[in-house]
Amino acid sequence: MVLSGRRRRSPPLVLLLAALLSAGLWRSELRDGFHPFALLASLLPLQLAALFWCLRAGATAAEHRGSVRKPPASG
Repeated sequence: MVLSGRRRRSPPLVLLLAALLSAGLWRSELRDGFHPFALLASLLPLQLAALFWCLRAGATAAEHRGSVRKPPASG
């Protein structure tokens, strides 16, 4: 199965947007002072996007593996 161009570019775009969101959240938290839980909360969008990217890559790899034909078994 060949993926369309839009579908292939979607996960890196999601990672980029999540990284920008995380940076924005972290920058807004720095005004109030450093807090470890604020750091963890600001990194959450990036972690979820990375998880989405990994699951998406695993799904496409499984689709490619299923389309490979095996040679006939010799008996």
